[in-house]
Amino acid sequence: MVKRIAVSIENLYLVLYGIYAALYILDRSLINIHIIYQLYMLCMLVILGVMTIFRLNITLKRLILIGVIGIVFLIAAYVTDRPNMLVWALLVINADAADFRKIVKVSLIAGFPALLFIFACSQVGLIPDYIFNHEGMKAHGMGFSYYSFGCYPLMFNMMSYLYLRKKDITLIEILVLLGMNYACYKFTTLRLTFFIFILISVMFILMVKFDLVKKVDTVLIRVLACLSWIVAFSITIWSALHYRQESKFWREMDEIVNSRIYMSNKAFSMYNVKWIGQYIEMNGNAYGNHVSAENYFFIDSGYVYILLVDGILFTVLVLLMYTYVTHAAVRSNDKPLAIWAAALVLFTAINNPLVALTYNPFLLYFMHVHRSKRSNTDVFLDLIRSKVRLQM
Repeated sequence: MVKRIAVSIENLYLVLYGIYAALYILDRSLINIHIIYQLYMLCMLVILGVMTIFRLNITLKRLILIGVIGIVFLIAAYVTDRPNMLVWALLVINADAADFRKIVKVSLIAGFPALLFIFACSQVGLIPDYIFNHEGMKAHGMGFSYYSFGCYPLMFNMMSYLYLRKKDITLIEILVLLGMNYACYKFTTLRLTFFIFILISVMFILMVKFDLVKKVDTVLIRVLACLSWIVAFSITIWSALHYRQESKFWREMDEIVNSRIYMSNKAFSMYNVKWIGQYIEMNGNAYGNHVSAENYFFIDSGYVYILLVDGILFTVLVLLMYTYVTHAAVRSNDKPLAIWAAALVLFTAINNPLVALTYNPFLLYFMHVHRSKRSNTDVFLDLIRSKVRLQM
């Protein structure tokens, strides 16, 4: 009876998540389903809320953790006027109701067809295919209001496919994924996802397919796993604060990342960092329009965005959760998940996928790690021992 209930809860979670993943991507496109999306999100909040209460036969430590996640996400949702953050909180809290591989599979099954449907609709004239002038080249919106919006879910869909296939993937499958990556680049001219996915593919071929790196669970990599997020975050924030437009070095660095350092510096000059975050109005190029340089303002960097918009409390919580999962991936020698984490560390410096749980379900592994036989104390004791051994 208990097993039957557990299976039913798992299936319910996966169905809710799958529909939400598809609707989320469709709602970000030019297909007008916003009312449907909002109504579904409301129903999902109720069902996941009941599921959370139903599953409260847990330890005090877990109850405190759920409370912290719920309160911090609730504050951020209220302050930034993003009610979907409540859905994300409940998805994270209840994620251990379902097997993580099934969650990743559902994310892929729901998200990829939704992307293909949007792309197809834009090519047959059902929705607009806005054309942008990006560095002298034509960049297609492909059914989205901006040419980059479709590339990010596609990259994560391909990462999910690599994760699911693991060592069994064939070189032909990898070549097909690289072909899709190239086609996306040719249509949208977006270099960021193009080069990052090439890097991911090379790492995957060497470390997983050909197994040239037998083990990632080493002292050095464990320490790197625990420090990578805070180091990347610190470097990004430091660069934004110390950017000087008159400096040739900073101008060249800023050109490489398409003015993201300058825009982050501008954001810090306009807004103060707050404990609980703040609502920030942004104005970017979308719907085929070109905003003048004086009026353009958009925070692309995930690290800068989460700190300024979501606040210190939310930033600390989310970075700790990502660090926890990354360390767990290394400790279990899960090389595909470790590669996923490494890609996220780099990608977040330039874009914001941290809580895009519909096509980046990485954070949904957090509660699975927490439920594992090893306790939080054991994990962090390992980290301390690793640091001591490294220093010796």
